[in-house]
Formats: sequence, structure tokens, C-alpha cells
Amino acid sequence: MIRRLSAAAAALTVALIVAGGVVTNTDSGLACPDWPTCFGSAMPRMVGNVAVEHAHRLIATAVGLCTVALAVLTLRRARQGALALALAGFSTLILGASFWAGRVKHLSDELPILGVVLVAVGYAGCAWVIVRARASDGKLAAGALSLVMFQGLLGGLTVLYRLPTLVLVMHLGTSMLFLSLMVVFGQDPFARLASPPAEGNGLEPLLRHPAMMVHPPLLYSGYVGFSIPFAFAVGALITRRTDAEWIRSTRRFALIAWTFLGCGILMGALWSYSELGWGGYWAWDPVENAALMPWLLGTALLHSVMVQE
Repeated sequence: MIRRLSAAAAALTVALIVAGGVVTNTDSGLACPDWPTCFGSAMPRMVGNVAVEHAHRLIATAVGLCTVALAVLTLRRARQGALALALAGFSTLILGASFWAGRVKHLSDELPILGVVLVAVGYAGCAWVIVRARASDGKLAAGALSLVMFQGLLGGLTVLYRLPTLVLVMHLGTSMLFLSLMVVFGQDPFARLASPPAEGNGLEPLLRHPAMMVHPPLLYSGYVGFSIPFAFAVGALITRRTDAEWIRSTRRFALIAWTFLGCGILMGALWSYSELGWGGYWAWDPVENAALMPWLLGTALLHSVMVQE
């Protein structure tokens, strides 16, 4: 049941991120001028941009409900029912205070200090629950609930303060962090084997080749190196300075990144030929093909630079 809830929360979070992108791209962020209600109603007429914005809020509510159930079930499984009740109380305090403060801010354009203090007290209580939880699952669940409520508060602030950039970025980053927590909660990467080997499993025999010592770092250097021409290109598009100046500035970086990526591909081909035998260069290996495609695009970029100059 707990794994199913975490999987549902993760899936809903992906849908929430997509819905948030739709809200941004359709300029629907202020379609509902108040928060947590929309035009004073919990369920307004779902038409136009109001439907886009309120659907985003409904998905966020579903994520929150899944997380509440996840936290309560996890703490009860750890025989810490009192902590589950305490977490429910602190969460109610946070939500109640934030909803009241949001309503007051919308009506009077002033955020009440009492609401801020009550929210801070609620989060202090959630931190106490996280510390007191014995099992790692309980700590993760309580932390996820605190995080999803914080994400909701950031969503409210984006409406009440008319889409400030910093809050929007934090809102998206919090959703990404929450999604990561749900993935970890669903399949714990730190879970221990029932009968672990005395010396560990060791390195995969296919990877015990000298070329594999330099193949990954070379590929990574090539990937990171191409971020410099990318940044210059985006900057040129934003400032509309699309002359040859940015190309001259980034040609050397593009050539160095292309060289690193090419050498990494050659090392990977050598390893593949030695370990997998003839015909094993690519064999539709997605990892190797993922390295080849940027190299081909980099080759096209270098030729285009020569033509444009």
C-alpha cells in the first residue's frame, strides 16, 4: 500500500509539473486572483485560463492528500501513532494559518504577521516529528509532507505577489525535490541485502578494461564543454546579437568539447570491440548512441561555424 501511494504521488507530481508548464505557457498564473480559493470559490467555473490554473491546483491537492496518507501509514507501521497525530496537528496548523493569511492578504494587501508566526511554529513541530521518527521511512514521509506543504505555500505566494521570479523558480525546484523523495521512498537505494557478500559483488567483469578508466571522464568532459557554446547561443538569442561575434568566442570551446567527446567515443569503441567481439561497436546500445548523437551535432556545428565566418 505504501509503495503504491508513493508511486501515485510521484506520477501525480509529474502531472503537476507538466500542468505548471501549461499554466506558464498560457499565461494562466493569475487567472485566479486569490488563493487558496479561486474567485472566492473552491470550484469555480472551469472555463478558459481559469480551468488551466484551477486544474493545476486540484492536481496539487491530490498530491498533498497522497502524501498525508503516506505519512500517516508509514508512522503507524513504525508503531508511532502518537507522532502521526502530532504531524497531522502541525500540518493542520500550517494549512489553516496559511489559508487564513492568504485570504487576508488578498482582501487587505497586507500579510498578517500572526499567520507567518503560526506557519513557522507548525514547521518547527514538523521538524520535531522528523527528528523523533525512528525509522528512515518515517523521517522521509514526514519530510515529504513538510515539503509538499511548502510547495503549496510557494504556489500561493506566486499568486498573492503576482508571479515573482524567485518564488516561481523555488516552486519548480521544490516540486523536483519532492519527486526525487517519492522515487527514493518507492524504492529505497539504501536498502540492505538479506545476505550481503563478504567482499561485495565487485566491478562488473565486462567493465574491467583499461579503456573504461578514461571513457566516462572523456564523455563527461565533452558534454560539459558543449554547455559553454550553448550558453553563448542562448545569450545571443536573448540579446538578439546573432552576428559572428559569439561564434568566434565559442569556436575554441566547441572544438575542445568535440575532441573530448570524439576521444571518449573511440575509447568506448575500443572497449566494445575488445569485450563484445566483432560487431559490438554500437549494437544499438543506447548509452553509446547517446554519445554519438551530440558528436554528430557538434561536427555539424563546427562546419556551420566555418561557413558563417
